[in-house]
Amino acid sequence: MKALIINMLILNFLVACNKKDDNFDPINPDVKKFVELVKKDKYDLAYLPNFVPNDIPTLLKYADDFSVISKFPVNPISSIYPERLTVGECLLWTIESIRLKYDVDDNMHKFPSLVPQLIEKENTNKPFLDDNQLIEVYILYKDWWYNNIGKDFELTREINPLEDSMYLWK
Repeated sequence: MKALIINMLILNFLVACNKKDDNFDPINPDVKKFVELVKKDKYDLAYLPNFVPNDIPTLLKYADDFSVISKFPVNPISSIYPERLTVGECLLWTIESIRLKYDVDDNMHKFPSLVPQLIEKENTNKPFLDDNQLIEVYILYKDWWYNNIGKDFELTREINPLEDSMYLWK
């Protein structure tokens, strides 16, 4: 009987530890928790969190990690799924969502494009960017943010970090 009680206590402890990931609130999200879930490939929601412009620096801090992951939400109207997902691309796509749609109330309408995948404008048949290209895009977003710090975000959001580049979101 004692062994059964001890096993039940251990099981409850393990379940409680696993439930920590379930405490993520997408309406009032914690950026670091979101990044942790993405990096661990455990972000299971079908939409992007309700981030605001002030969350961009923290997202940028982690967006230069191009580790491959297996899941991240895509736009529900998309008929494709990315051939490869990386942490950095997903975080940059989240920043793009903030830039374009942070003020949209419906989370299912916050997707900035069909999928969190960057492609070359002139070579759309290439399935995904390599790490050097992803670093270029990361630098474009970082420069966009830090070159416009202190400006009204409504003006900053009108600037497309990829406009003069060879890249676009799929």
